[in-house]
Amino acid sequence: MNPIPKNKLVSQETIEDICGCQGKAGDNGHCILRDLVALMGLNDKLLEQYKCIEIFKFERRIGGEDNGWAEASKLWVDEGYAKRFSEVYKDGMKARKIYNAIFER
Repeated sequence: MNPIPKNKLVSQETIEDICGCQGKAGDNGHCILRDLVALMGLNDKLLEQYKCIEIFKFERRIGGEDNGWAEASKLWVDEGYAKRFSEVYKDGMKARKIYNAIFER
């Protein structure tokens, strides 16, 4: 039985990529974050970009791990990383690979 609700806009691979527990949280790998993400109706591209902003926020130490989303999102756009994301992103790419390509690592 797959605990992740079906959502035609987002792939299970993307949910696994952005979810920190990677299916290992809770009983039988159940993770409420994965279920909520699947239910939200967001698409793969948007979710991967959110994950890239999370990495950016953490690496720049913007507001710690739990805060600073508004500041990080503004910097992401203002510094041209959102545009670069759109240039780099291809279906099926995962956040770390996208992020590294944006910053040419």
